[in-house]
Order: sequence, then structure tokens, then C-alpha cells
Amino acid sequence: MKKLFATAGMAALGAASMNAATPPTLLPQEQAKPWSVSASVRGFYDDNYATLRSGNRRDSFGLEVSPSVRGHIIKEMTQLYASYKFGMRYYEDRINNELDYTHLANVMLNHDFNERFRLTLYDDFVVAQEPSLLNPAQPVQTLRVRGSNLRNTAGADFRARITESVAIEPGYSFTVYDYREKGNGSYSAILDRHEHLAKVGVRWINMLERTDGLLGYQYLHTEHTSKDTLDPTGLVYLSPKLRDTRSHYYFAGLDYSASERLTLNVRAGAMTVTYRNNQSSRTSPYFDVSATYRFAESSTLQVGYKLQRMTTDLIGYTGLAPLNLTVDQLAHFFYGRVSHTISRLTLNAGAQYQFGTFRGGLVNSQEEGFLSVDLGASYKINEFLAAETGYSFDWLKDYGWPTGTERDFHRNFVYIGLKATY
Repeated sequence: MKKLFATAGMAALGAASMNAATPPTLLPQEQAKPWSVSASVRGFYDDNYATLRSGNRRDSFGLEVSPSVRGHIIKEMTQLYASYKFGMRYYEDRINNELDYTHLANVMLNHDFNERFRLTLYDDFVVAQEPSLLNPAQPVQTLRVRGSNLRNTAGADFRARITESVAIEPGYSFTVYDYREKGNGSYSAILDRHEHLAKVGVRWINMLERTDGLLGYQYLHTEHTSKDTLDPTGLVYLSPKLRDTRSHYYFAGLDYSASERLTLNVRAGAMTVTYRNNQSSRTSPYFDVSATYRFAESSTLQVGYKLQRMTTDLIGYTGLAPLNLTVDQLAHFFYGRVSHTISRLTLNAGAQYQFGTFRGGLVNSQEEGFLSVDLGASYKINEFLAAETGYSFDWLKDYGWPTGTERDFHRNFVYIGLKATY
């Protein structure tokens, strides 16, 4: 399950909003040398590994092996970060395709030309099956997807401080999604796409005490790339390009630092989405709020909320004229995570909940909620070895859907294992 793996990288998260991509947090042992290698071995039990409804659920015991490597180069004007993590997971219940493979690779380069100009380049590459890895910023597909599904986000952020109090912050990112499942109405037909995100912001530095002000705009062009039909029956050719969109975001924001321990980021405004099919343009509110509190040297609390229109893995094709497809959803997304270290013991917990209302097609105006919770503990046996255990719970609930289209499920997952780091 997704909680076995580290998050897919802050580059992807930064590319999804006006917040610039941020470098990874280095643990104390990682700061002491420019590289580290690790490997974990875990046994697990998954009571619904295919994320199916109750009557079709399959459970399995299994084994997961995950080596990784991280490195960084820190110079006065330039910082380079890179990491790679491989995961191989064996499910004893499966007769065929009993192995899943996951690849996570990240690279980020920060360069300060001088005190006024900074350039950040990043790339975030993922091959996975779990939704939290394929869509780290916010769930698009909430079900596990079989096969080697690919997402790659590459981008650049630039900051030019044109006066002592004003900075210009342009940026661009390009994301590719390529799902393994092909055919009529497949995940490839629905979700294979290119996303171009261009953004620009004007920052007023220290507009208020410890507070920067921001005015921003971003343009998101989503272009679907599959040649397969969206119609699951294959009787009608429905081009995936019918779900192409163009989105404009307009907002103001604040970045507040009460101290080195507490930060608050707020973005509030509106977004207008233009659709390629016969759906009319729609303007909706846009919010992106997050707060981070570092309450001890190795202990952090983060909470946040996002509201925006976003793509969906549903098409809701009715088979009726005029053409009516599900084009997107207006989604509320709440999340929180806490990590606390007490001597040799590190405890962590996270939760996220997304509530979306769909537009168009068979599920027009219908709602869906997705909850994901995880708990974990790591005990440092010695400098190189740690024991780990954890539990996670996923729950998907459809509200008011037509009979026969519901996809409710719940999933429990538990693991225990060892991790070696050098």
C-alpha cells in the first residue's frame, strides 16, 4: 500500500500550486555526509489489495523489499538534491502477477546567481499503482491501478528581487501521465494526459511584520493524449480530447513566519475552467491554506486545506444526445501530518479527506468522499538499524449515486519490518 513508500517528492507538490518547489528535509544523520543508502524489509497484511467493493474483496499477506539512495551537494550558491527508491512487493494471494514494482526518483537544483536572483529546477518521476504516489498533491483516481503507471513532473521556478521590497516569481512545469491499462474506457483513455502549468506572482517582502504579500496568476492547460475511446463498450468513438480543459487561477496570498518554528501560507481567489465539449465555462472559488509548526528539533506538525476544480477518473457517459460526459469535480481537500521523535522512538500519523462534487455525465452533482489515515512507529536499535511498524486505513464512500455505479470500498493495511541505513 502507498504508506510503505515515502512521499513522491515536494517538487510535484510545489508544481501543483503557486508555492515554489521546496528542497527535502534532511535528517541529522543525512546532514553529516553527502549521501546515504538504506534498505527495508517488511511483512504486511492487506485486506483489500485491489480496492474492490465488499462482495469482491481479496486479502493477502505479503513481503516488501525497498532499497533507496539519497545524496546532496551543498555549496554557498548552489544546492543539489537527488534520491531514488525502488519497491518490490509480493502478494501471496495472487496466482498471476504476484509482484508489484514501484520507482520513485527526484532531483532538485537550487542556484543563487546573487542575492536577488534564484533559479530552481526539479524533476519528479514515479512508476506506481497507488493513487497517493501517482497524484501526491491531491487524489485524482482513488482506486489502486494495476500495472506500471507513470507520472513525471519537470519544472522551473525563478525569483527576481527587483527592489528591496518587491520580487517577481515566474514558474513553469510540465507533467506527463501514462497509465498501463489500455483499451475502451480504460484508465489510459480517461487519464493519460499532459499538463502545462505556467505561473507568475508578485511578492511584497515584509509587507507586514514577518509577512510577505502575494498576487498571483496561473494557467493550466490539460490535454488528454490517448487514442482509445472513452466509451467502455467501444460502440462509439469518444475522443479523450473531449475532456481537455483550460484553467485560469487568480488569487492573493500571505506567507507568514511567526518564528523559525511556525509558518502559515494562504492563497485565496477564483479559478475559471473552459471545457472542450458542450459544458459551459465554470468559475469557482480557489483556496490553498497550509501551516507548519516545528515543535521540537525532529518533530513537526502540518495541516492544510485546498479547494479547487480538478480532473477525475470518472467519465459518466450516458450514451444519450447531446453528448454528456463527467468533466471534473469541485473538491475540498483536508490534510494533516505529525511526526514526533522521543529519544530512539519516532512516531508519525497522517490523515487526509477529500470531498468532491462531480460535474456532467451520469454522476452530475453526485458526491464522493475519500478518507485515508495512517499511523507509524520506528525504533532506532542502533546507528544503522531500526524496527518499523504501521497501520493505514482507506475508505471511499459514494453519496446519492445511481444504483449499480457505486464503488464504495474500505481497506486496512498493517506492516512490520526492519530498515537499515548507512
